[in-house]
Amino acid sequence: MRRSPRCARSSSGWSWRGRCSSTRSAARRSSWRASRRTAAGSTPPDVATVAAEVQQATAELVAVLEELERVGVQVKDLDRGLVDFPCLHRGRVVLLCWELGEDEVAYWHGADEGYAGRKPLPLD
Repeated sequence: MRRSPRCARSSSGWSWRGRCSSTRSAARRSSWRASRRTAAGSTPPDVATVAAEVQQATAELVAVLEELERVGVQVKDLDRGLVDFPCLHRGRVVLLCWELGEDEVAYWHGADEGYAGRKPLPLD
C-alpha cells in the first residue's frame, strides 16, 4: 500500500507529517466523534445495525422485484427506473416501455429492438 510522503509512521500509528502527538490525536478523535453525533445527541448506529438495515432493505427490494416479475413486468434498468410491459399486437410480441420521470407509458418497441428502438404510442 502506497502512503503519501507526508505521512510518517510513529509508535502510535500513522500521523500527518509525524507532527500529531498522542494528545493532539485524542483531541481530534474526540472532536470527530462529537461532529458525528446526530441532532438528537446520540452517536451514529454501529456497523452491525446498519448492515442489518441494509440486509432488510435488500430483502424488501428483492421481494418487490420478484412480484413485478410475477405479474409480467420486466425491469430493464433499476438505476434508471426502466421497465417494459410485454403485450401482443397483431400476433407479435411488443414491449410497452416506461422510464422513471415519464408521466405515462408512452412508448413501445419490438422485443428484439431494445430501448434504442422506442417509438411513441399508439401502436401502428
